Amino acid sequence: MMNYYLKIALRNLKKQKSGSVINILGLSAGITVCLIIVLYVQYEFSFDRYNQNYHTIYRLLEVDDEGRYPDHPVVFNKIIEDNIPELQNSAILYYYNKQTDFFKVKNRDFIFKDAMFTNQNFFNIFSVKFLQGVQKNALDAPNKVVLTESTAHKLFGDQSPIGKTMNYENKYTFTVSGVIEDLPPTSHFGVDLLASIDAENQLNPNMMTKWWNSGSSFYYNLPANTNIKALERKIDAVYMKEKPKEYGESKFKLQPLSDIHLYSSDVSWDSAIRGDIQIVKAFILIAILILIIACFNYINLSFALSGKENFQIGLQKTMGANTSDILKSTLSNTILLVVACAFISVVLSMLLVPLFNQIMGTQLVFTFSNPIISIALILLILFTVLVSSLYQSLQRIRLKPVEILKSKTALSFFGKRHSFSKVSQSLTIVQLAISIILIVALITIYKQTNLLMEQKLGFNKSQLVSIENPMDKNGKKRFKVFKEELSKLPEVKNVSGSWNVPGEYINNYSDVIVVKNDKRSHFGQLPVDVDFFTTLEPKFLYGRDFNPSLGSDSNKVIINKRGMEKLELTNPIGAKVKNGFMGNKKTMEVIGVVDNIQYRSLREEGEPAIYYMNRMGLSRILVRLNPGDLKKSLNKLEASWHKLEKNIPFEYEFVDQKLQANYEKELRTRTLLSVMAFLAIGISMIGILGLTIFLIQIRTKEIGIRKVNGAKVSEVLSMLNKDFVKWVAIAFVVATPVAYYAMHKWLESFAYKTTLSWWIFALSGMLALGIALLTVSWQSWRAATRNPVEALRYE
Repeated sequence: MMNYYLKIALRNLKKQKSGSVINILGLSAGITVCLIIVLYVQYEFSFDRYNQNYHTIYRLLEVDDEGRYPDHPVVFNKIIEDNIPELQNSAILYYYNKQTDFFKVKNRDFIFKDAMFTNQNFFNIFSVKFLQGVQKNALDAPNKVVLTESTAHKLFGDQSPIGKTMNYENKYTFTVSGVIEDLPPTSHFGVDLLASIDAENQLNPNMMTKWWNSGSSFYYNLPANTNIKALERKIDAVYMKEKPKEYGESKFKLQPLSDIHLYSSDVSWDSAIRGDIQIVKAFILIAILILIIACFNYINLSFALSGKENFQIGLQKTMGANTSDILKSTLSNTILLVVACAFISVVLSMLLVPLFNQIMGTQLVFTFSNPIISIALILLILFTVLVSSLYQSLQRIRLKPVEILKSKTALSFFGKRHSFSKVSQSLTIVQLAISIILIVALITIYKQTNLLMEQKLGFNKSQLVSIENPMDKNGKKRFKVFKEELSKLPEVKNVSGSWNVPGEYINNYSDVIVVKNDKRSHFGQLPVDVDFFTTLEPKFLYGRDFNPSLGSDSNKVIINKRGMEKLELTNPIGAKVKNGFMGNKKTMEVIGVVDNIQYRSLREEGEPAIYYMNRMGLSRILVRLNPGDLKKSLNKLEASWHKLEKNIPFEYEFVDQKLQANYEKELRTRTLLSVMAFLAIGISMIGILGLTIFLIQIRTKEIGIRKVNGAKVSEVLSMLNKDFVKWVAIAFVVATPVAYYAMHKWLESFAYKTTLSWWIFALSGMLALGIALLTVSWQSWRAATRNPVEALRYE
């Protein structure tokens, strides 16, 4: 019996080739999107779960009025361990540079971005597999380093690296003690190599002993059933008891390891590989919307194309067919088509996953060895079959055989029925509303991204190069001589330097206090060269720049607009302040206020920043190039560098590229949302095209009669298109408040946000109308220009 229904289903597909192709295209696209997004969601939620004890591992976050931070002074961890027994199983993670580190092996230089300093306990907390060496003493001495498998191969080829030496930035020699497997791509931190943090006693002693040097993250493997809230209160109490007097109040939170990747978008100074739960939710919603659009297409087209099938069902019911027979017939049609779509979707998913990885920076793998893929595919097939066939089955069950058999043709039967028209209109309106919402979202995201990357930087980002200046004993002298050399080059407009440049975190903070009223706030500390603002070209709101001819400017400071607001300085010029950085209590005078210079992401408000003349070395050299041959200019910079330093690599980055990297997530989301929006609109228009073909068919006789009676082509086009104009108008009314609410909520995560102008919604509605009319106009034109004799003969 089942073979009979399958044969009928195959025969119906062959008879309705164009409609079947349209249905297969729409459903295949919808299922493909859902499969890829299911794989993406699984990937995002799998971060750090490769660790056997991930459910008991926590990261310590400091929380204050400004936000959440993962960086702490190393000395604080020792205090915590001594005072709180539950926190004795701890690992310290520290990236010395957080930009690049270079090692020398056999007189060859190697650059790494993920050289991590940690302690022996790292291997007790995180799940790593040793390929060479012994875990229990891998980092038990200051000069030991553990390499990942890929790093070992990069440095030593096929030779065993155990016992080999590596020179770190011409400062320190490490001996390789072990090799571990590369961490999986679902780790929230990257690792090229693990060096003993005890080496910092020589490399950077202040980091190990001073409270103000807070660049380390702390991880704890807690005992089972630990009361997290009570433990956090203990940490707060220890901090308040042991902190230096000049430090303000802070609270601490323990963040579960499995939450770090998706729930840390608001964490500042974070080197973690971060996703965003809001983006994950958005993609889940998009997948659902696209699947709904595809199902609605199927329902619409199935109604449009089922005239002859229903005529046959009328005959079957007359011959005694029951409800079960009708359900089997409808389901067999749907199952056959959906299974075909599922097969196509699997092939498409395999082909498109690499492209998705390229856009989103993920490492998804489509394989049926992943049970999620099989489960998702089965659920998608069931959902699509049920949704797509349910209403159709109900309508067929309600058919009265006498009514349909009285109709001369199946098309005339449908022309008399209003239920089909109401259902198809409703589904089409929903499709158009979803398309309008996606267009609004796309325009808003483009506007917001443009605002972040172009309009609120606070300085001129063009032709600006940042060069790494290692902070060794020659760092201060190197900067001075290199600046003099570069100033002689015609390709160079300005040269300066600072501890940090736009595009990276300000890595030192301390309280700044107004002498007059003791008003204080936490400020980013930025020692700069005298030509810093000349090179960066920010806007001065009050006062002046540093003057190289005035020796007294060494005791002057410049603050940013945000700092002026936090200190509540209505007349900032001449204000006396004390800067607590590194215990410096000397009174200093404010001589200028600059607009906020954006260092990281504009998701957060600009941080208070204080600039003062450099008294130490500068780790970043800023060069403003003149317009011209960029490659030639960079070659001259490199030549000047190697003239001074033959043993240190020339490392540079363009500031605009550093800034763009901070918005990589937004840019990738924008790209993928663009693809998804166009796909959703395309699926909607495919459905509208199929519906147009059907509606023109049932009005063929009417069109012929109107033309015989003198109707113009424009009048026939207007008659055929006016329904779609009405549907777009209704969809616009439905979509506008939904789109406004959704984008308003999304923009709340940004400190600086674009406006949801009226024209965004108007343009979205006009685009939806234009696309819909373009979709139907070709078929309408063909119908309007057809010889009326053919139309009447056809009827």
